[in-house]
Amino acid sequence: MTLVQPVNEDNAIKIAAFAFELHPESINQDILERIQEKYHNGFFSSYNNIVPHTEMVVKITELEKQITNNTLGGLSLLQTDAMGNKIWELEINKNAIIVTCHKYTRWDPVFEQTKIYLREIIDGIEQDISIRGLTLEYIDEFTVLDNSNNSWKEELFLIDTKYLPRHIFELTDPWHSHHGFFLSGKKALNNRILINLNIEYVVSNEEIYRLIIRSQHRSLMENIIPFNSENVDSLIDEAMVENHKINKELLRNLLSESALQSINMGSNYA
Repeated sequence: MTLVQPVNEDNAIKIAAFAFELHPESINQDILERIQEKYHNGFFSSYNNIVPHTEMVVKITELEKQITNNTLGGLSLLQTDAMGNKIWELEINKNAIIVTCHKYTRWDPVFEQTKIYLREIIDGIEQDISIRGLTLEYIDEFTVLDNSNNSWKEELFLIDTKYLPRHIFELTDPWHSHHGFFLSGKKALNNRILINLNIEYVVSNEEIYRLIIRSQHRSLMENIIPFNSENVDSLIDEAMVENHKINKELLRNLLSESALQSINMGSNYA
């Protein structure tokens, strides 16, 4: 491509996130404090920083006296480079566990590393926990090198893509398109998948024009399942891989062949 450039040399993925919605009250303050202590004792050696999330709890007594306490509401374990830029982030809070990759390469190594981090945190919790939903989210980004006319859109998108209204090909100012729909999956945890597709053409403070594609694949599970190493390697693995394949098919129905080639997803690639 000459008018548009993906954010990375061989892919356009700026962030990939793997989120797991916890069964209510799976994570409490005692567990968070235990994880924090384990980090300081060197248990989580992959990370070089930890950020506590405080939450304010307000109680009203019988005498209508307000008592406010700050408690530990969550943690972020960070792996950063020498400049302090995030490479990996593992967030644990009372509602979810989220693993985010900020330096995406290809699916296989990233997802395998994600499962390693998940097993590590499951071992660190030392208590049975369950999940009732899981989500795979990508943020893809392209830089528009020449926005003098609308030619860049024809270079980036399929002209007849079903995921964008024809109106956007006429616009010169920044725009936004967001819609969602359901799919039925084939794997056990993917009976019903909510796809949210958010596409934005924006200008940053540096006067750089960007096209951002946020695709979220949320598996609406019918039943809760144990969040353990066995399921990470079986049911969860299968559901996430299926969501990844759905995302690839979505991009193939959104982007042009030249755009797909630029991110190693063209007709010459599996």
